[in-house]
Amino acid sequence: MTDKNEIVVPLSVFEVSYRKKIQYLTLNPWILINRSKYGSGMGSKYKRQIQAKLMPYVLEAMNHGAHIEPATQFTFVWTFRSKRIDLDNWAFVHKFVFDCFQESVLDGDKVFMPNDNLTYVRGLHDVYKGIDKRNPHVRITWSSHE
Repeated sequence: MTDKNEIVVPLSVFEVSYRKKIQYLTLNPWILINRSKYGSGMGSKYKRQIQAKLMPYVLEAMNHGAHIEPATQFTFVWTFRSKRIDLDNWAFVHKFVFDCFQESVLDGDKVFMPNDNLTYVRGLHDVYKGIDKRNPHVRITWSSHE
């Protein structure tokens, strides 16, 4: 980690086992899961799994002084394993990231981001950076200028 306002997360964090294979839980699989006979209960289970895998990265950033202030702009720089990706489907994982940010608490009282409403999240920017077959990841950065 080079900057306190940065978290780098491997894309494997967003993988779940669904239909007997490991796949990224982006928008299209999420819709299929929630329309299935298992419904939103299965979707909730997968969301919790992703947030549990993401939490250590957030807590590590918090240990280095990171936190979210009001009026924050977020940038997600995506590096994928292949070009067989739709960025609009990947943008859906903001939901998992921001919910995890709200649940991340250090020392029992230091919340990483109190809320994901417009008080705290003023902008989202997604950027496709390129391909890295060995290390697909997302670099999340933020700045606040209230």
